[in-house]
Amino acid sequence: MTYSVSGMFDHLKGLDLSWQKSRPRHLRPMLPPRRRSKRGLAKAVKRIAKLHEGKQIQLWLQDEARVGRKGRNAHVWFEKGILPVMRTDKRFKSVYIYGAIHPGTDDAFALILPRADTEMMRLDFDTFAQSLPTDVHVVLVLDKDGWHVTGRLKPPDNLSLVHLPAYSFELNPSNASGSTSRSASFPTASSTTSMPSSKPAQRLGTT
Repeated sequence: MTYSVSGMFDHLKGLDLSWQKSRPRHLRPMLPPRRRSKRGLAKAVKRIAKLHEGKQIQLWLQDEARVGRKGRNAHVWFEKGILPVMRTDKRFKSVYIYGAIHPGTDDAFALILPRADTEMMRLDFDTFAQSLPTDVHVVLVLDKDGWHVTGRLKPPDNLSLVHLPAYSFELNPSNASGSTSRSASFPTASSTTSMPSSKPAQRLGTT
Protein backbone atom coordinates (compact mmCIF):
# COMPACT_ATOMS: atom_id res chain seq x y z
CA MET A 1 0.00 0.00 0.00
CA THR A 2 1.32 3.43 -0.92
CA TYR A 3 0.23 6.91 0.15
CA SER A 4 0.70 10.28 -1.44
CA VAL A 5 1.90 13.13 0.78
CA SER A 6 -1.59 14.62 0.93
CA GLY A 7 -3.06 11.19 1.61
CA MET A 8 -0.68 10.65 4.51
CA PHE A 9 -1.65 14.03 5.97
CA ASP A 10 -5.33 13.10 5.68
CA HIS A 11 -4.61 9.79 7.43
CA LEU A 12 -2.79 11.54 10.31
CA LYS A 13 -5.63 14.04 10.69
CA GLY A 14 -8.06 11.13 10.80
CA LEU A 15 -6.13 9.84 13.83
CA ASP A 16 -6.87 13.19 15.53
CA LEU A 17 -3.21 14.27 15.27
CA SER A 18 -2.09 17.81 14.46
CA TRP A 19 1.17 19.31 13.19
CA GLN A 20 2.75 21.06 16.17
CA LYS A 21 6.06 22.60 17.11
CA SER A 22 7.63 21.00 20.17
CA ARG A 23 8.65 23.06 23.19
CA PRO A 24 12.21 22.86 24.54
CA ARG A 25 12.92 20.98 27.72
CA HIS A 26 15.84 21.50 30.07
CA LEU A 27 18.57 18.87 29.76
CA ARG A 28 18.52 18.20 33.50
CA PRO A 29 14.91 18.42 34.67
CA MET A 30 14.05 17.93 38.32
CA LEU A 31 12.67 14.38 38.27
CA PRO A 32 10.05 13.14 38.76
CA PRO A 33 8.06 16.42 38.35
CA ARG A 34 4.63 14.90 37.73
CA ARG A 35 4.54 12.68 40.82
CA ARG A 36 6.07 15.38 43.03
CA SER A 37 3.61 17.97 41.74
CA LYS A 38 0.59 15.82 42.60
CA ARG A 39 1.78 15.27 46.17
CA GLY A 40 2.71 18.91 46.66
CA LEU A 41 -0.54 20.21 45.18
CA ALA A 42 -2.71 17.97 47.38
CA LYS A 43 -0.87 19.13 50.51
CA ALA A 44 -1.10 22.76 49.46
CA VAL A 45 -4.85 22.56 48.85
CA LYS A 46 -5.44 20.93 52.26
CA ARG A 47 -3.32 23.57 53.99
CA ILE A 48 -5.12 26.43 52.23
CA ALA A 49 -8.54 24.90 52.97
CA LYS A 50 -7.73 24.85 56.71
CA LEU A 51 -6.74 28.52 56.58
CA HIS A 52 -10.03 29.45 54.87
CA GLU A 53 -12.65 27.35 56.60
CA GLY A 54 -16.19 28.15 55.52
CA LYS A 55 -15.05 29.08 52.00
CA GLN A 56 -15.63 27.07 48.84
CA ILE A 57 -12.16 26.09 47.64
CA GLN A 58 -11.72 26.07 43.85
CA LEU A 59 -8.67 24.98 41.86
CA TRP A 60 -7.77 27.17 38.87
CA LEU A 61 -4.82 27.04 36.44
CA GLN A 62 -3.21 30.21 35.06
CA ASP A 63 -0.74 31.13 32.31
CA GLU A 64 0.06 33.83 29.75
CA ALA A 65 0.57 33.62 25.98
CA ARG A 66 1.89 36.25 23.58
CA VAL A 67 0.06 36.75 20.27
CA GLY A 68 0.72 39.33 17.59
CA ARG A 69 1.42 40.15 13.97
CA LYS A 70 4.48 40.72 11.81
CA GLY A 71 4.36 41.48 8.12
CA ARG A 72 6.32 39.30 5.71
CA ASN A 73 6.86 39.08 1.97
CA ALA A 74 4.68 36.74 -0.05
CA HIS A 75 5.77 34.44 -2.89
CA VAL A 76 5.05 35.88 -6.36
CA TRP A 77 5.50 34.75 -9.96
CA PHE A 78 8.30 36.80 -11.49
CA GLU A 79 10.75 36.81 -14.35
CA LYS A 80 13.60 34.33 -13.89
CA GLY A 81 16.96 35.80 -12.92
CA ILE A 82 15.49 38.93 -11.40
CA LEU A 83 14.80 39.20 -7.66
CA PRO A 84 11.42 40.85 -7.06
CA VAL A 85 11.32 43.74 -4.59
CA MET A 86 8.16 44.46 -2.61
CA ARG A 87 7.16 46.99 0.02
CA THR A 88 6.83 45.22 3.38
CA ASP A 89 5.32 46.32 6.66
CA LYS A 90 8.02 45.42 9.18
CA ARG A 91 6.19 46.74 12.21
CA PHE A 92 5.63 44.20 14.96
CA LYS A 93 2.87 44.45 17.50
CA SER A 94 1.90 41.95 20.16
CA VAL A 95 -0.21 41.59 23.28
CA TYR A 96 -0.39 39.03 26.05
CA ILE A 97 -3.41 36.91 26.90
CA TYR A 98 -3.59 36.28 30.64
CA GLY A 99 -5.88 33.31 31.11
CA ALA A 100 -7.17 31.11 33.91
CA ILE A 101 -9.31 27.99 33.65
CA HIS A 102 -11.33 26.01 36.18
CA PRO A 103 -10.82 22.31 35.25
CA GLY A 104 -13.95 20.23 34.89
CA THR A 105 -16.14 23.27 34.20
CA ASP A 106 -16.70 25.79 31.44
CA ASP A 107 -15.50 28.61 33.70
CA ALA A 108 -12.60 30.64 32.37
CA PHE A 109 -11.20 34.13 32.79
CA ALA A 110 -8.95 36.15 30.48
CA LEU A 111 -7.47 39.60 30.09
CA ILE A 112 -5.61 40.99 27.07
CA LEU A 113 -2.75 43.14 28.35
CA PRO A 114 0.18 44.90 26.67
CA ARG A 115 3.06 43.38 28.66
CA ALA A 116 4.10 40.44 30.81
CA ASP A 117 5.44 41.90 34.05
CA THR A 118 4.60 42.33 37.73
CA GLU A 119 2.32 45.34 37.17
CA MET A 120 0.20 43.51 34.59
CA MET A 121 0.16 40.35 36.73
CA ARG A 122 -1.16 42.37 39.66
CA LEU A 123 -3.87 43.86 37.44
CA ASP A 124 -4.85 40.39 36.25
CA PHE A 125 -5.06 39.04 39.82
CA ASP A 126 -7.09 41.99 41.07
CA THR A 127 -9.59 41.82 38.20
CA PHE A 128 -9.93 38.04 38.48
CA ALA A 129 -10.42 38.23 42.25
CA GLN A 130 -13.19 40.82 41.85
CA SER A 131 -15.08 38.48 39.50
CA LEU A 132 -15.28 35.67 42.08
CA PRO A 133 -18.25 35.05 44.41
CA THR A 134 -17.69 36.22 47.98
CA ASP A 135 -17.81 32.65 49.36
CA VAL A 136 -15.10 31.32 47.01
CA HIS A 137 -11.37 31.07 47.66
CA VAL A 138 -9.23 30.10 44.66
CA VAL A 139 -6.07 28.00 44.69
CA LEU A 140 -4.28 29.30 41.59
CA VAL A 141 -1.65 27.03 40.02
CA LEU A 142 0.99 28.76 37.88
CA ASP A 143 4.62 28.39 36.82
CA LYS A 144 7.67 30.19 38.19
CA ASP A 145 8.07 33.05 35.74
CA GLY A 146 9.86 35.98 37.32
CA TRP A 147 6.72 38.12 37.61
CA HIS A 148 4.93 35.18 39.32
CA VAL A 149 7.40 34.72 42.17
CA THR A 150 8.60 38.26 42.90
CA GLY A 151 8.07 39.52 46.42
CA ARG A 152 6.46 42.66 44.98
CA LEU A 153 3.45 40.60 43.82
CA LYS A 154 0.86 40.30 46.60
CA PRO A 155 -2.25 38.32 45.57
CA PRO A 156 -5.69 39.42 46.79
CA ASP A 157 -7.08 37.82 49.95
CA ASN A 158 -9.30 35.39 48.00
CA LEU A 159 -6.39 33.98 45.94
CA SER A 160 -3.65 31.58 47.09
CA LEU A 161 -0.76 30.83 44.71
CA VAL A 162 0.76 27.37 44.20
CA HIS A 163 3.80 27.22 41.90
CA LEU A 164 4.71 24.30 39.67
CA PRO A 165 8.07 22.51 40.02
CA ALA A 166 10.88 23.89 37.83
CA TYR A 167 11.07 22.66 34.19
CA SER A 168 7.54 21.24 34.35
CA PHE A 169 5.39 23.52 32.19
CA GLU A 170 3.57 20.47 30.78
CA LEU A 171 1.90 19.93 34.17
CA ASN A 172 -0.24 23.02 33.58
CA PRO A 173 -3.04 22.24 31.07
CA SER A 174 -3.56 25.97 30.49
CA ASN A 175 -0.36 25.90 28.40
CA ALA A 176 -2.28 23.99 25.74
CA SER A 177 -4.72 26.87 25.43
CA GLY A 178 -1.89 29.26 24.63
CA SER A 179 -0.45 26.89 22.04
CA THR A 180 -3.84 26.56 20.37
CA SER A 181 -4.27 30.32 20.26
CA ARG A 182 -0.88 30.87 18.64
CA SER A 183 -1.33 28.04 16.13
CA ALA A 184 -4.61 29.60 15.02
CA SER A 185 -2.85 32.80 13.95
CA PHE A 186 -2.52 33.79 10.30
CA PRO A 187 0.80 34.97 8.78
CA THR A 188 -0.12 38.67 8.96
CA ALA A 189 -2.74 38.76 11.69
CA SER A 190 -3.48 37.06 14.95
CA SER A 191 -6.68 35.36 16.01
CA THR A 192 -7.41 33.37 19.12
CA THR A 193 -9.60 30.37 19.53
CA SER A 194 -12.52 30.74 21.87
CA MET A 195 -13.73 28.46 24.61
CA PRO A 196 -17.02 28.33 26.49
CA SER A 197 -16.84 30.60 29.50
CA SER A 198 -19.15 31.95 32.15
CA LYS A 199 -16.82 34.96 32.49
CA PRO A 200 -16.15 37.15 29.41
CA ALA A 201 -12.63 38.02 28.35
CA GLN A 202 -11.66 41.61 28.96
CA ARG A 203 -9.17 43.87 27.22
CA LEU A 204 -7.36 46.32 29.47
CA GLY A 205 -4.30 48.50 29.34
CA THR A 206 -3.91 48.64 25.55
CA THR A 207 -3.89 51.73 23.40
